[in-house]
Amino acid sequence: MRLKIVAAALAILALGGCATIPSAGTIGFGPDVASGLNNDEVYYSQTGPFEGASQEAILYGFLNSGNGPQNDYAVAREYLTKSFATKWQPNEEVLIQEGSPELFKVSETEYRVTVGVSAEIDSDGRYTDLPAGTKRTSTIDFVKAAGQWRIDSAPNQTIVIRPNFKVLFRSYSLFFFDPSLTYLVPEVRWFPSRASTGTRLMNALLKGPSDWLKPAVVNVIPVGTKLNINSVTIEDGVAQVDLSSQALRVPRAKRALMKSQIAATLEQLTDVTNVEISIQRTAQAISQYVDGQPPSLGSSPIALTNTGLVRLNASGAQAIAGTEAKVLAIGPTDFAYSQTQNRVALVSASGVHLYRLDSFNDGGKVVDKRANQLAPSFDPQGALWTLPSVQGAPFLVSGEQRVVLQNSWVVGIPLSFSVSPEGARVAVVYLINKTKITYVFPVERNKAGFAVALGKPIVVTAAPKNSDKVTWADNVTLALVTPSTPSGFIPCLITIGGLMNASTAIEAAASITVNGTGQIFVLQPDGNVVESRGSSWTTIAQKILALHL
Repeated sequence: MRLKIVAAALAILALGGCATIPSAGTIGFGPDVASGLNNDEVYYSQTGPFEGASQEAILYGFLNSGNGPQNDYAVAREYLTKSFATKWQPNEEVLIQEGSPELFKVSETEYRVTVGVSAEIDSDGRYTDLPAGTKRTSTIDFVKAAGQWRIDSAPNQTIVIRPNFKVLFRSYSLFFFDPSLTYLVPEVRWFPSRASTGTRLMNALLKGPSDWLKPAVVNVIPVGTKLNINSVTIEDGVAQVDLSSQALRVPRAKRALMKSQIAATLEQLTDVTNVEISIQRTAQAISQYVDGQPPSLGSSPIALTNTGLVRLNASGAQAIAGTEAKVLAIGPTDFAYSQTQNRVALVSASGVHLYRLDSFNDGGKVVDKRANQLAPSFDPQGALWTLPSVQGAPFLVSGEQRVVLQNSWVVGIPLSFSVSPEGARVAVVYLINKTKITYVFPVERNKAGFAVALGKPIVVTAAPKNSDKVTWADNVTLALVTPSTPSGFIPCLITIGGLMNASTAIEAAASITVNGTGQIFVLQPDGNVVESRGSSWTTIAQKILALHL
């Protein structure tokens, strides 16, 4: 199963134990028979309208029924007239409610409902935080049907409170390729876990990436392709996907890539272990397809000491051969290390020095002489990214080609940056008018994989506004440390396009690192490295200058 690097950590941080639905009605723990979900799924058994219910009772029951997505919100539709029940589209929008709804009776058959809203999820699963104090107002119309009040007009949306959202909805990723067709790039979407989740994932995938991500990715599936029958069926762990004729435009040589995107997306479902594709009901023989996963983040953090780089693991600190002399020669304050490329970049007062570790006589070269350099970052394509903490400074990408990437989108002082595991995005914390804001830029690359430009970024709204160090925890999650009074500092994991989850507070923190298994490490200002173990922190190293993977 893909994308499980920090899934367990996120689940623990988010729920802190057994999940429940804090709302009226019966709470059940067990299988949703219609969807084939596992027994640990949580569902909320809704109650339909009672005989002789008033308009307000019908309205409150309808609003509350957004907590019951089973069978396409079947119980919610009981509050509607038969004709409107067939037209209502509950998946068009989900609102996360703050506070209690305000009801105002406009006429004998019309109510106005105002709801405080903290976030929204659109029909394709995109999650968006909304400014504090946001409110939505809608109109609900009633008619008498067989002597009972029923709703005859309402918005195509459902409303849930945040605790319910965290239980009913799950984050999934849609997968696209980088332009070199080497690595899969994820985009997070949110859907309730039910029988139709596979269908909604496929429909969202076929529509392609969000506008902000488009410059960085390629959708091998042709524009306009749809499900031939609007359903993904799952039998004995195999998801059956039947595509429309537009999919025939994919050359046979690239249909394995198409299957890679579809398999990576659907195999996140607990009951899917394989995917079979047909086009216009004609089975496609695609037995082999590329994995597309980026290099692993690794399990052991790398630390910079006064005498060289060391790898921190259960055996203690193990020296990385070839780094001692280089560290002693220039006295670096920070670094980047690439195990796959066997190279190291060291930051000193004279700039960023790049060395090959397979040559003990390598004198290295200064690839970026600008002052005030931030910690550099290697991308999986083999290039080194450097950036000084200076307003308006561009990225310098040193690889087979040397490229200057201007940032025309943000006016601020960069404080920290990190290139994503597959190289399609770069996260940057900027200081703007005394506020620290985290952005994620799409990285435009050519077909050879070389970076050529930065696209318009998105603001990571879930990230705290006072963190100055950012790193990738996996390919959909950022890690930051935020000051907190009086707790000291709180390590946070933030899903791009999703929620923030906080870990156990720590008294002091300078930077954070998360390994490939989701283990959190924090470097403290005194040079101690502490590791998260349950609800406590354990010191595993001392006299450390910088810490990365």
